[in-house]
Amino acid sequence: MTPPPFATATAPAATAAPQRPVEPRDAMAFAMERLWPAIGITPESPMGLALADALLAPSRSMLVRGGKRFRGHLVELCWQLGGGQGRCPDALPAVIEVIHAGSLIIDDIEDGSHERRGAPSVHRLYGMPLALNAGNWLYFWAFELLRELALDPTTELELHRRLTRMLVQGHAGQALDLHGEVLRIDQDDMPTHVASTSRLKTGSFMALAAVMGTVAAGAPSVMTAAVERFGHALGGALQMLDDLGNLVGAREHSKRHEDLLCGRATWPWAWYAELASPGEWRQTRERLAGVCQGGDSADELARHLLQRVGLVGRQRVQALLAGAFSRLETATGSHPLLEKFRAEMARLETSYV
Repeated sequence: MTPPPFATATAPAATAAPQRPVEPRDAMAFAMERLWPAIGITPESPMGLALADALLAPSRSMLVRGGKRFRGHLVELCWQLGGGQGRCPDALPAVIEVIHAGSLIIDDIEDGSHERRGAPSVHRLYGMPLALNAGNWLYFWAFELLRELALDPTTELELHRRLTRMLVQGHAGQALDLHGEVLRIDQDDMPTHVASTSRLKTGSFMALAAVMGTVAAGAPSVMTAAVERFGHALGGALQMLDDLGNLVGAREHSKRHEDLLCGRATWPWAWYAELASPGEWRQTRERLAGVCQGGDSADELARHLLQRVGLVGRQRVQALLAGAFSRLETATGSHPLLEKFRAEMARLETSYV
């Protein structure tokens, strides 16, 4: 879905609820209507115009680029699964989408990425200081959006705690990712390193997206726990698909082989570490060193890895998802929403690889 045009800096301040509902996945449109009263500045003032240039423009640049919006959709589905009545509150998917946008801005800075979703990365468009500030602001803005839900204090506190814990875990996972260079990790340690990074960085975020819907809907704790485990599994599967997709390059060609060129420890390397003999592992790491130094072909190394672990990787993804759906169905019964989950994951899998 294409997001609607957003208000410019000269639009009236949003001091009341919008006249028409905003689509939940249009996170920026929803969030921006709440910004001005939260900071006590009117958009048509000189300070409002300055904020439009220095904060809203970099933030909007990432949020309007499209993407799968799967995380926001997961929130909506889990709201329904948890027994939520009526339409999912707009603030719930908005919280997840603005955090994700912030993480993409920060990731591109840390990875030195030149492009994201077919456009220059935000730090290339607006400079490092404004991009860094915008990425961090989007994390904090998510907490402010929780107030829109008008939940009872106990439920709001639980969501705050879960959101805080996810950010703590996610940044720890990002640290492992940044430190996780294949050339510095032993073969025996590679699977554990990659699994820990994936669990903290991607699994925790997807688990939060899933559990926010059920917590806000007032679902029983047993249901919330089951959905949280399901979200963790989805996060792991998506990270596997993303890592495989980086070798193929079909989804986002500008990022093709970026993991290899940076020497990152990814799921293909974890699977390769399990399959390769010590001699083969040593030789392939030497090839990777040549790629990182710019002397060897990343295409050839990618083909070699895909030949060795491509099928294994797809099997691991399928097994992880099958187990996740089976455990969730045990908790929910044959709920009709499970088919929507399965269809969504099938669509995502084909889009990655």
